[in-house]
Amino acid sequence: MTLKQGEALDDYETPVKEALPTDWRSVSDADLETDLYAVLYLDDETKRFYRPAFLAYAVRRTRPSNLTTYHCFHHFLNPSPLEPLQREAVLAALEFLAFDEAWETRDSDALFLLREWEKYSAP
Repeated sequence: MTLKQGEALDDYETPVKEALPTDWRSVSDADLETDLYAVLYLDDETKRFYRPAFLAYAVRRTRPSNLTTYHCFHHFLNPSPLEPLQREAVLAALEFLAFDEAWETRDSDALFLLREWEKYSAP
């Protein structure tokens, strides 16, 4: 299921058949921002595909908190089975968002999830 298909379900519409993009880097910020409720309908495999796109989006934001990063934190970063490099990437992004001095404010969602990941996602 793609973000657009999930968003159609959220809008009580019938999703149009569509193939998942071949590379997460082709998912635009606009797609992440406009189809953000789609995450409620994605299965684990599709969440794994979109996770890096949402993480990269969150790291690029000048202010940590907005609705798209909220969905990133609360729907994509749950401790699910990840390969070691994926786990390291998620932890590095959360540490950056929670502690990096470049942010005007620290992100409390990122800090909370960082603590959760440290507890529950050990290899």
